[in-house]
Amino acid sequence: MTDLSHSRASSTGPLLIETKLRAPLLHNGMIPRPELVELVHANHDCKLVLINAPAGYGKTTLLAEWAASERESRSFAWVSLEAADQDPARFWAYVVEALSRIQSGFGGDVRAALTGSVDFEKGAMPQLINELALLPGQVVMVLDDYHVIESRATNELVVFLLDHLPDTIQIVVSTRSDPLLPLARLRAHQDMVEIRASQLRFNDEEAATLLHAVLGFELEVKEVEVLCKRTEGWPAGLYLAALSLKDHPHTRQAIEDFAGNNRHIIDYMSEEVLGRQPLEVRRFLTRTSVLEHFNASLCDAVVEREDSAELLRVIEESNLFVVPLDEQREWFRYHHLFAELLRIELQRNERESIPGLHKRAAAWYLRAGDIEHAIRHTLYSKDFRAAGRLIARWWIRFLTATQRATLRSWIAEIPEDDIIDYPPLALVNAWLSAFGGDLTGFERWAEVAENGSYAGSLPDGTTSLESGVAMIRAGTVFGNSRQACAAARRAVELEVTPASPWRAVCWMMLGYNLYWVGDLDGSRRMLEKSLWLAQVSPTLPTATLLAMSFLALVEYETGHIGRAEEIARRAISYSNEHGLIQTTEVGVTHVVLGMIHAARDELIEAEKQMERGVALRRVMGKHNGYPHALLAYAPIRQAMGDHDSARALIDEARALIDEYEDPGWLLLSMLGRVEHEIHLVPRRRLEAVQDSSNGGLDPMPLLTDRESAVLKLLSTDLTQRQIADELYLSFNTVKSHKQAIYRKLGVSSRAEAVESARLNGLIG
Repeated sequence: MTDLSHSRASSTGPLLIETKLRAPLLHNGMIPRPELVELVHANHDCKLVLINAPAGYGKTTLLAEWAASERESRSFAWVSLEAADQDPARFWAYVVEALSRIQSGFGGDVRAALTGSVDFEKGAMPQLINELALLPGQVVMVLDDYHVIESRATNELVVFLLDHLPDTIQIVVSTRSDPLLPLARLRAHQDMVEIRASQLRFNDEEAATLLHAVLGFELEVKEVEVLCKRTEGWPAGLYLAALSLKDHPHTRQAIEDFAGNNRHIIDYMSEEVLGRQPLEVRRFLTRTSVLEHFNASLCDAVVEREDSAELLRVIEESNLFVVPLDEQREWFRYHHLFAELLRIELQRNERESIPGLHKRAAAWYLRAGDIEHAIRHTLYSKDFRAAGRLIARWWIRFLTATQRATLRSWIAEIPEDDIIDYPPLALVNAWLSAFGGDLTGFERWAEVAENGSYAGSLPDGTTSLESGVAMIRAGTVFGNSRQACAAARRAVELEVTPASPWRAVCWMMLGYNLYWVGDLDGSRRMLEKSLWLAQVSPTLPTATLLAMSFLALVEYETGHIGRAEEIARRAISYSNEHGLIQTTEVGVTHVVLGMIHAARDELIEAEKQMERGVALRRVMGKHNGYPHALLAYAPIRQAMGDHDSARALIDEARALIDEYEDPGWLLLSMLGRVEHEIHLVPRRRLEAVQDSSNGGLDPMPLLTDRESAVLKLLSTDLTQRQIADELYLSFNTVKSHKQAIYRKLGVSSRAEAVESARLNGLIG
């Protein structure tokens, strides 16, 4: 965990930087903009306040002045955005954290939904909107520097929020360009107030006030007019101009020579501002410009000095565009425009030093425990091999925190040849492809890892490359259940180190795959072994959750519905504790809960659970778990009278199963049973029926998939041993199923069971 004073680490989410959640401090030389403050204050009923202007127009300063205004009684939540916040999970984690600063206890359930979220629009966003509606007072939510958010997914979620925005909150977007939001619609409905560059430009009076504050003396009216015209009232340009004029021996000539567009100002200031600094200060400024934010310790490490604290004090006192990020003035950043200027200078004069600066920054962050910034700076240094090693070592941390988009963006920066040459990273890429349902990418990168060479244990703790490949083959069942079973057995054989975090994962995968081939006794033993191992040694929370979920399915399939529900409820609690309530893994739990409720004719709750389970499993695409969820949902839709929906679910499942080389006995038998139910017994099996005391019929017995298959073969001449061989089950498992069938049908012999089943339409 990082020891940065400006950061907060979350066990289930991304690392949040404390200072991004605060409005900047107003400095003494700030020029008041009372008309603009009144404009935004007077439009508190609008959904959106848009402040759009290029860099240096005082957007953030205006917002800070508004927040500090005595006329404004509302609370302000603040997020200063940066490019790293593209990931939806990270973006919304900051929003929720900002809101929790002004309303104690806000967002607990939303945070849990964000970690592991698959479908934000159906999961986290409704919860967020509901909590916002319950706020006791009105809130202004500021999203500063929104132009860095280019992610379509994140923008669409902001649109969703605006479409359902409660009247307890107003959204404020500060940006350098129009965001991907429905601005025309908001204008038409008078739901937006806009402030553009034309309104933010300084007039002559404001420019004179600013220039006087910086220079310490007043310029002539015509001189102010020239500067204001040349800079087009650009506040940052005026401020930069004032710094260049300060102590200049020929002020009037300098004013006449001053250029009037951004590029010229940057070029001019390179000479007139930086050029006047001592070489030592100038080098410090340009070299530390590689940092998004910094303190003395970080600067010491990057520029290899021991007096950065003193230099930072001098720089701040000289008003060289350094912005304090905390009350203690320990953490700073450069004004964005000034930082751009510094980076241009660094690129121009010390290009060869840039990789080394980033490497030293990465090393400092790594020592501090801030893995994310360590990886980012390693990538900036272009040391792609080192970046690959870091990603391969820490990828699970970001996967658990649902920052898969971040992981993918990092790997996308690494040249393909470097990934191919480093099998552990190729294996990570295969996992990410599998989690995203990208079958083509998965096969490609799994094959690259399989054909690679790597000695010893992998950086993430896997015992060997062979074990890692076996695990990914076992854990990503794309239509060949028997091969997956064989891979899982091999992974169990290889991953034997007691301290390995992957040992419990291997046993879970074996139990999971035995379920698909129909060996429920074996599946139960393997899953229970995985859960036992998880208690005695660390493992992945997602693996433990999946072991619980499939154990609940096994118990359901073998007729132990009470036990199945107990385990499923425990899995739900576990997912809440570990921030996994919207992962594909917990989707299995919701599916089995839906099946349990359906077995009890509790159709409304069954539909609720199943709808959630199907949505969470959908991301797996061609994975066995998705058609399984569809087939489990179909009888419930049929029982509720929606035959078309039930048929569509079955058709979608069959289309996927038909593509499988070996879908496994369970899916095939489940498909056959559900199709038989929908076509031949349209609504009777799961329909709520009247109690016999009221003249109704008793409900027909509900058999599991396995029991239905056994019952069908009981009507043949096969012996119990032959039935076991036919279904790839043990003799004892078939015996258990037979006893469950007798109990449910209220019979005591094989002949009676077959006769009852035919009368009830359970077999032909």
